[in-house]
Amino acid sequence: MKRKNDKARVVRKGVVALVATAAVLLTSACTSEGQSSSEEGVVTLSVASFLIDGTPNADMVNWYLDKVEADSEGSIVFDRFPAESLCTGAEIVECVTDGRADLGITVPSYNPDKFPLMNLAALPFMTDDNQAMMNAFYTLYEENEEFAAESGALGLRNVAYWPAGASIFGSTTEINSVDDLEDVRIRAVGDGLLLAMNNAGASPVALTAGEMYEGVERGVIDAVANNMDAPISYKLTEVLPNWTDSGYGHYISIGMWISQDAYDSLSEKQQNVVDNAREALVSGEGMAVFATTAATQCDYMLDQEGVSVTRWSDSAISEFKKLTGDQASTDWIEQATSYGVSDAPAVLDRYEELLAEGAADSESRVAPLAECAERFASR
Repeated sequence: MKRKNDKARVVRKGVVALVATAAVLLTSACTSEGQSSSEEGVVTLSVASFLIDGTPNADMVNWYLDKVEADSEGSIVFDRFPAESLCTGAEIVECVTDGRADLGITVPSYNPDKFPLMNLAALPFMTDDNQAMMNAFYTLYEENEEFAAESGALGLRNVAYWPAGASIFGSTTEINSVDDLEDVRIRAVGDGLLLAMNNAGASPVALTAGEMYEGVERGVIDAVANNMDAPISYKLTEVLPNWTDSGYGHYISIGMWISQDAYDSLSEKQQNVVDNAREALVSGEGMAVFATTAATQCDYMLDQEGVSVTRWSDSAISEFKKLTGDQASTDWIEQATSYGVSDAPAVLDRYEELLAEGAADSESRVAPLAECAERFASR
């Protein structure tokens, strides 16, 4: 019996050796023919996102993913799941943290307790300059240890943060001033916007983007505060005909993270590809892709029968701004401090400084809503 087992082991060893030799020869042949120039082998990373394909933000993300795949010569491949199919928008951070996804894209404001510093994006009337905000967050992440630690503590490595797009209200009845917000049940996300809605006498309801349409249909809400993706990609022009720019500006950011474990599993060469693509994304190439898609959104709105896009008067915008005054900033400082941020006022000062520095180039203001409202008015 012992000799029989010994013989079986010898046979199995011989088979393993032959298979291993064949694999080496096959790999060598592929490399020599240029079919695979990567020495690492292919790594497949799963992507969980809340973004609907065809939106400016989704196009920018796909540009980044495409660039990583191309620059890695196919050694990094992304398994891209449809919006909210692998994980819902509100749980994407948890999905990347627990390993269900390797890379995630969602709104940090869905998890405000995890990203108090990222909630700077929720402060009202700061900017409508996309690239300036993206640069500001990138710099804060690079130079501020606490900012970087927000992601690091969750096992996440930041790829980029950027604004989702300037805020626009969609409603069943016209909203042209603060008075028109009284008692309106409106979907709103982000601490600054929630504060503004409360101060205006509205009734804000915290729904994710994917819940907006059903919220209107079921009568849970009468209006939404979102960006231009809402009427177009989320088909809300079907149920909300009135769209208006209140001058609020950007109200939330979008975050993209790769899990630290997934990043660490890459070779040094692959990590360099990921990092270099990130630099290109943040430096302006990504926002150029965003702008190309965003430029078509007003055209779409103009083509919709029974739909209008307006902008509040300067006096109405000024009144709206006075409703929050310094309260939003004060509330943010108190909240960030309660979450353990050591010097929240200094972070806010630095954020405002970076926004001012980055706002010099008007080209980085992507598809301002005011211009779309002017086009509607001139028809």
